[in-house]
Amino acid sequence: MFDVIVVGAGPAGSTIAKELSEKGIDVLLIEKDPKIMEKPCGGGISKKTLDLVGDIPEDIIECEIRGTRIFSGEKVLELSHEKYSGVTVTRKNFDGFLENKAKKAGTKIIRGEMVSKIENKEDEVVCETVSGKRYSAKFLVGADGPTSIVYRYLNKGKRQYAKSSSKEILMSKKKINEIFKNKFNIYTDSIKRGYGWVFPRKNNISIGVGGDMNILETTAAFKEFIKKLEWEFGLILEIDFNKIDNWVLPVYNNKANLASNRIILIGDAAGFIYPISGEGIYCAILSAIKGAKFIDLALKNGKKEILGYEKEIKRVIGKKLSYGLLILRIFKKPVHYAIKYLKNTNITVKLIEKFF
Repeated sequence: MFDVIVVGAGPAGSTIAKELSEKGIDVLLIEKDPKIMEKPCGGGISKKTLDLVGDIPEDIIECEIRGTRIFSGEKVLELSHEKYSGVTVTRKNFDGFLENKAKKAGTKIIRGEMVSKIENKEDEVVCETVSGKRYSAKFLVGADGPTSIVYRYLNKGKRQYAKSSSKEILMSKKKINEIFKNKFNIYTDSIKRGYGWVFPRKNNISIGVGGDMNILETTAAFKEFIKKLEWEFGLILEIDFNKIDNWVLPVYNNKANLASNRIILIGDAAGFIYPISGEGIYCAILSAIKGAKFIDLALKNGKKEILGYEKEIKRVIGKKLSYGLLILRIFKKPVHYAIKYLKNTNITVKLIEKFF
């Protein structure tokens, strides 16, 4: 029997596995994909996320980002302070880096096994995979993404999702810097019920849209966003629209169970995605660090300690997500309206910092 089983080797799963293994805790990390895969994602890593992760190797950094530009019609809000900076990465390289840190810390990793059944017993949690293998531990962490089986075990009923579409497009470094200025570029006015982005990388850009839409609407919005960029910057972007990446983003539910006496949820599995910006990696890392703290306490002092995780994580992350969802439902495009109508830039920036 292991001390802890972590399901899912994304940023959240690898981080909590590393944090626990460094404390001498016996951790098994189970991942359904046989090898580390590229994932559809803008690949933007904010300064506050880097502060949690620590130094990352230069060879996995695609582009050093020196600020953020938020477009709202003819207005552009320039955020050049260091805290609006960061880096861009490919998820394959970034996830691989975090997984390797977990492995070096002592985590046992099994790839190519999908958990299909969970049994929460009096003195253990048992995970059974599609292949029929069974693994047991004192505690279980659900870090298995938006369609998490661990979430479904703890929560009944249908889960809500936002949708996103994106594509990486080859572009020279010179043109990337000339047009997109090595900054995070966010477009708040281009999508009816969402936002668009352009993130610079080494030799390409990541372009995408996301929001409260179905897949057909998201794909249509993506096409319109491409047309806007082509017209605005005089670009010809060759894209096969049959091969764009579509994926789902879980919508946070403040009534969902995030912990039981032996199980917790972290990252996307818990629905920790900022509703206005769609950013999730910061919440993934932060919830993993918090989760590790409470599992360590539970192993030392008894399983009831783990229940404290839900209270703390809903205070630290959930409260902000709930307010963001409320603002989004009332104003539909809150950042766009804030930039357009608020004359005091400092107030606008503070609002964006609070919810974006």
